[in-house]
Amino acid sequence: MEEIDKDIWDFPNSSNRVEICYTSESIRHPAKMHLQLCRQIIKLYSKKGDTILDCMAGIFTVGIEGMILGRNVIGIEYEQKFVDMAEKNIERTKKAFSFMHSLG
Repeated sequence: MEEIDKDIWDFPNSSNRVEICYTSESIRHPAKMHLQLCRQIIKLYSKKGDTILDCMAGIFTVGIEGMILGRNVIGIEYEQKFVDMAEKNIERTKKAFSFMHSLG
């Protein structure tokens, strides 16, 4: 199991998953979470198969990172425009990872 340093976290400014998992419209969300930060928190506080609840799901960053890491995710979002963006992001993620798994 990967050891996670809980004291100092340093993240690069970009991630290929932004292009793979998110629509250009959703990338402009006013309060999006940094992907590596989100991933680190999920890995630190949950295990594969756990369920994560995100009560302010927005464009579903926590959900997508949770899906990638093998977690079950429940997302709640009030604004329909963000729900629509989240659904598109989920589909993009599923297609991208389905394609990658097909490569072996």
